[in-house]
Amino acid sequence: MAVSRQDAWTEDEDLLLKEIVLQHIREGGTQLKAFEIVAEKLSRTAAACGFRWNSYLRKKYETDIELAKQERKKFRQQKEKKNSEKKLLHYEEAGGRSEITIDDVIAFLKSTQHQPVNNRLEEENKSLREKISFLEQKVEEFKNENEQLHEQLKKIENEFYAFIKMMEKVRERAGLKEEAEEEKMKHKKRPFQFGQE
Repeated sequence: MAVSRQDAWTEDEDLLLKEIVLQHIREGGTQLKAFEIVAEKLSRTAAACGFRWNSYLRKKYETDIELAKQERKKFRQQKEKKNSEKKLLHYEEAGGRSEITIDDVIAFLKSTQHQPVNNRLEEENKSLREKISFLEQKVEEFKNENEQLHEQLKKIENEFYAFIKMMEKVRERAGLKEEAEEEKMKHKKRPFQFGQE
């Protein structure tokens, strides 16, 4: 079918394009397939639909796209879980003699990965990370305080040693003065006689 439509997009056409693209996102289909479906319904090219989506609508419906992706993820998880449970049930019914591949086991484990137990563990993990972050911050504060105290201690020690040296000099001078006074006292006690020294 030859498609050569080049008129402006209407609001109804935009809504149809949005709904079909979001449906394909939810169901795990490709956007290209959605563009082809819309192109056929609107008598436009798939390229025109893709251009309209990417240049205008995608930005407008970002939250709807995220919700569709989340729904797709939940849908896939539920589907994987059901498939895994069916295979496990079949395995159990066959008395454990049926083959289960490693992919089956991985799919089953992935499907159970997002159970409430994990939510509790994630919350506990988050809480522990916050505590670790708090404690690391405290350790850093204590390191800084310790460095400041070491600097103050060095300053006090330097001042103390300077004081001790000053006291030693004062004692030396005081000791010299005492000796000089003792000499004076000796001379005062003896009367001076001519010819004596």
